[in-house]
Amino acid sequence: MADACRAMKPFGISEGQTKATVKELLKVYANSWEFIIDENYKLLLDFVLDHKLEEEKGVRSKKKEAPSYDKTEVVELPTQRYCIRQQKK
Repeated sequence: MADACRAMKPFGISEGQTKATVKELLKVYANSWEFIIDENYKLLLDFVLDHKLEEEKGVRSKKKEAPSYDKTEVVELPTQRYCIRQQKK
């Protein structure tokens, strides 16, 4: 775990974020470090960067959404007819 943290430090990824990501990857790969260590922790770096991009896209899309209104307006229809047809006598 310490080696993974040291490998991610030059990329500006915190130790806490690295540990959380490693735990996720270990769940996916059945507690096997082989795939994570392969190519000098490239899989770990890719996984962290993908999560950052997803978070940024999520934040951006939330900002562009139309405002939601909590209150629902009740519109009452008029009880009288405004246009009265002339009746033939």
